[in-house]
Amino acid sequence: MLDKKVVELLNQQVNKEFYSAYLYLDFSNYYYDHGLDGFGNWYKIQAQEERDHAMLFIQYLQNNGEKVELGAIDKPGVALESAKAVLAEGLKHEQYVTSLIHTIYDAAYSVKDFRTMQFLDWFVKEQGEEETNADNLVKKFELFGDDPKSLYMLDNELGARVYSAQRAWSTYIFCTVPGTLIMNRKKVICTCRNVTKGDIADAVKDGADSFKQVKKLTKVGKGCGKCKKKAKKLTKKLLKERA
Repeated sequence: MLDKKVVELLNQQVNKEFYSAYLYLDFSNYYYDHGLDGFGNWYKIQAQEERDHAMLFIQYLQNNGEKVELGAIDKPGVALESAKAVLAEGLKHEQYVTSLIHTIYDAAYSVKDFRTMQFLDWFVKEQGEEETNADNLVKKFELFGDDPKSLYMLDNELGARVYSAQRAWSTYIFCTVPGTLIMNRKKVICTCRNVTKGDIADAVKDGADSFKQVKKLTKVGKGCGKCKKKAKKLTKKLLKERA
């Protein structure tokens, strides 16, 4: 059973993640309405990822026997004044979400809830990437937004982004069974090469579709070979979860 305050914050985060998806759909619609389909595509995919994040928090609560409380999602209240201003609002929002994740982490730390802290580790890293991506968009628009040809090329670049659920699934599989996989991500499987369960999961997340490819990426089993059976079994399980 999780701490009451931690549960409250996790439930609030479910709502905030769905709001983020709602907000980014609003951004996406703005860009489509103004002929910047690439920007629209980028934020539509961003909305899909935020939805995935909400589902991860729901799954974590359920797996720990806690009730999920779904509240009303606020209407996006950001004034969309220009293409550049929308990007600035996107960066501002990611910084806000980072602060929310840190608040939950702090609450979990205060009650020594190491399971929730480990669950949140991925989100801490993810928010660093999200802020960087949002900041890069702002900087690129400042550089190229005033030149039609450059803006056209940037729009095409953003239009090439595709949705991939793989960004979140590795966190999901480590919270599906409380007290087992989530607590063992750092457990070393191959002592010869110091390969952990997390290393193997990351290899599968990054596209490895066989033990042979996992072995190539992580070097697992290239020492004494005693770990091969366990590594193969874990790889098989991870590939099944990803499918």
